[in-house]
Amino acid sequence: MLTAFVAVASSEPLQPSTHELPLPPSPSSSLSPPYPPLQPESALNQRWCPAMCPVPPASLTDSDTAKGAPTYSPPSDSEGVMTMSNVTGISTAAHKCNLCDTPYLFIVSIGGRTGSTTVLNMLNAIPNVRLAGENGGEIQYMTSLYEEAAHVLGHGGQELLCPNPNDGASKCGAFQRGAVSPTNVLCDLRAYFDDISVPVFPLLPKPAVSVRGFKDIHWTVTTLAMLRSVFPCARRVYSVRDNAGDADAVKSYVKDFHMNASDAITYAKEQVALQAQLKEEHEQAQAAGSGWKSYWLPLEQMDDPATFNNLLGWMGVSGCSFSSVVRANKGTSGYDVAGGTTVDAMRDLHGKCVVPF
Repeated sequence: MLTAFVAVASSEPLQPSTHELPLPPSPSSSLSPPYPPLQPESALNQRWCPAMCPVPPASLTDSDTAKGAPTYSPPSDSEGVMTMSNVTGISTAAHKCNLCDTPYLFIVSIGGRTGSTTVLNMLNAIPNVRLAGENGGEIQYMTSLYEEAAHVLGHGGQELLCPNPNDGASKCGAFQRGAVSPTNVLCDLRAYFDDISVPVFPLLPKPAVSVRGFKDIHWTVTTLAMLRSVFPCARRVYSVRDNAGDADAVKSYVKDFHMNASDAITYAKEQVALQAQLKEEHEQAQAAGSGWKSYWLPLEQMDDPATFNNLLGWMGVSGCSFSSVVRANKGTSGYDVAGGTTVDAMRDLHGKCVVPF
């Protein structure tokens, strides 16, 4: 059964709506679900990423480290964001984008083989969610590009700047430039990801709100900090497996990732360490009342529909529920795409969803 949904029309706490939208068309026609009206940005931020927006400019530039070295600057909790430390000459011009104008959701699969494609399909069955699949770890290249920009923009101190090139007094050397905006650099990076992480189902026509994002298996502490910088109004679903470091996991890395045994063991240890760190951050956020930031989803709990119904609640979605879990991959490798799809998950999402965006 395909589900209908409605949107909350104010910034007040979620209340069931009496306006019922029509059911999405059958799979033989367009599969784009109906959509709610755009909410005021302040209401959207309060619901999806409270206290994270607007982004203080200092959080992108302040640092106690050496000039030009990318580092972490603590925001409102223990997590970090990538910064351009001590960049000389910060532009005060208007930013080319608002980093907080779109809600994002990312599936962070620690090490892969965690059932993250199933998570992707189940999430995309939720009205307004438009997530793309893996992009080959592009976040790593984005991080390297940002780090290089941070190095270049901090190189040479004041010699970089030519604020008044026509007065004959400014010292304009080989690295001469004017003031730059770290926020605009992040806007460019976000636009790049929006362009390459295009969801299978089309974005909802404006003024509707689509929750955007992607899933990937290539993560480090540094790339997750980069993610927080480019997408400050974002939530994360951690797709994990309890046995990430055991012999079966190592065998899967050898078989599926074409690693030799030694590299697979090293990789497994790295993923176990990263997962432990992220679990600690997740639990700290829960204890601090910021449980909206992340959802912990072990592979071992994935067959229970309650896991995904709890996920709906975490997203602020009410009035509907999954009757089953539609597994994307079957077989021993995890790559045998013989399971269900997003359309199948839509059929198993029953009720009238009330969405907070």
